[in-house]
Amino acid sequence: MKKNILLLIVAVFLSAFSYSQIQVLKDFDFNSGGYYLLGTYSESDKNGLRDTLGEFYTDSIPLLNQFKQEWIFSTPGERYSCGYHYRIYICKNKAVLKTIWINLNCNELVCDGRYFYFNSDKLRTFKGKLKKLKTVYEDFKTIEEARHKRKEILNHPKLICTPYKPWIDYEGEFWFTYTYPNPKTDYLPGAKVFLDKLTAELKNSYPDEPFILDDMGGSLTEKFVHVYCNKSLSEKFSLYPREGWSDLKPDLISYWIP
Repeated sequence: MKKNILLLIVAVFLSAFSYSQIQVLKDFDFNSGGYYLLGTYSESDKNGLRDTLGEFYTDSIPLLNQFKQEWIFSTPGERYSCGYHYRIYICKNKAVLKTIWINLNCNELVCDGRYFYFNSDKLRTFKGKLKKLKTVYEDFKTIEEARHKRKEILNHPKLICTPYKPWIDYEGEFWFTYTYPNPKTDYLPGAKVFLDKLTAELKNSYPDEPFILDDMGGSLTEKFVHVYCNKSLSEKFSLYPREGWSDLKPDLISYWIP
């Protein structure tokens, strides 16, 4: 009897452990073709592995499936505020479908608002298998010029993707701080649930104003939220403590096959 109880406890434990594992690329059918995985620089401190790999991409189906199998996580991250060495983009049809953030020194991966411990070997194992990426940065004097340029390059055969920029649809931006009413539990559901809740609140308060929200991180007690919108919404906004209005800078980033 004791042996059976012990086996049951072990089975429950293993089941719970398995259930907690997250395969961050599970939603993508790489075998269907047309996908790219990009490793693009973000701002952080120096790291030898990043210096070695540089910015990279792969469109190899076997390699994409290897990323899919290797990048399974269960250990929570520490939620460090230390920046990120890489933005990992999953792209198809010139568009970014998913963004993953990695800090190689703090061993942290952030995806869909969830933080995981990231062993750098999960990236190092792909050394020598990845292709070099060409990144182009362009600044424009006006939003109209930037919109014209973006439209011009979208059908170029060597363009992998150009990430969405809010100036495509909006005039400017501001920030506000949201303090969790119940800090011990409110941050747990993840960024999407959190942003969906705030989006519904803003739409109810300002039904005629288009906008998008972006999670800018925070702490266990508060979140910083970026609002992209037209200036008319900024002038009306009074729901939470906020910072001032800025016109959007019309800059364009595009990623190319060299």
